[in-house]
Amino acid sequence: MASPPPSPTTGWSLTRLAIRQHIATGVLSLAVVVLGLFALTRLPVDLLPSITYPRIGLRVDAPGLVPEVAVDEVTRPLEEALSVTPGVTQVFPKPERDASVWICTLSQVTTLTRPSTMPQQR
Repeated sequence: MASPPPSPTTGWSLTRLAIRQHIATGVLSLAVVVLGLFALTRLPVDLLPSITYPRIGLRVDAPGLVPEVAVDEVTRPLEEALSVTPGVTQVFPKPERDASVWICTLSQVTTLTRPSTMPQQR
């Protein structure tokens, strides 16, 4: 038996269709749940995501400078100035021959334009 045509005042209703075709509605709902569970198991989830913090490198060339003098007159004052720079969380000095090198790790919210000019101001 065919369903009666919709009357001009009521039209087709999704609710009425779902009630009338309850088995099809149930199968469709079950299919959506199964596909959702399948997609959920395929999602890559990382418990510890890799985070790369912004860094700035600083190199001061001092050719021919004695290492003891370089530590007292170059390395220590620059390390103190860099450690109090806003946004700098860690300062790693890397000694090299005839140079002093620092790697400064910045906080995640620091913009890179401002801290890169701050060591020049000091």
